[in-house]
Amino acid sequence: MDNRHKPSPPPNSVQPLIDAIRGGDEGALRELLSLAPPDRHRDDQGCTAMFHAIYRREWAMVEELLRHGASIDTQDIAGWTPLFWAAFNGHAHVVSRLIQLGANPDLRNEDGELALFWAVYKGHDDVVQVLIKGGSGGHAQDASGMNSRDLAKLLGREEVVEQIDEESTSVRSKRH
Repeated sequence: MDNRHKPSPPPNSVQPLIDAIRGGDEGALRELLSLAPPDRHRDDQGCTAMFHAIYRREWAMVEELLRHGASIDTQDIAGWTPLFWAAFNGHAHVVSRLIQLGANPDLRNEDGELALFWAVYKGHDDVVQVLIKGGSGGHAQDASGMNSRDLAKLLGREEVVEQIDEESTSVRSKRH
């Protein structure tokens, strides 16, 4: 076999994947993904190429990573997923897209928190609405025993309390 056609060894870091994503080079990304599993390499914060593609809103790259087995729910060193970061930063359209792609809105970070907790805390009401409609439970408790509804009440966000209560009522009525 001719050495010119031999695949290169897998990259030893996530950087070549990030470079392909930044450059919008789907061909290079596909080639790199053929050499190693997409979630194998991480940056200093534990972020995979998926985090970087979502951060840049490179949806074609996200879908390519998914086709190659990447997890939409990959967690960094603190247990935060791309959905957590989008919720924390108030990006409702990104949260919506991630849920459509299969992100789990009820995944917890290392502290037992949900993305919904952070959306409530930061006052991102549009994100709260997307997460609740996407299935996140407002009554799920974190490690300290607080839930999103309690947090909203504590912060004086009555409209969020009402959203959570309405969704809970809707869910209960669908069960009966």
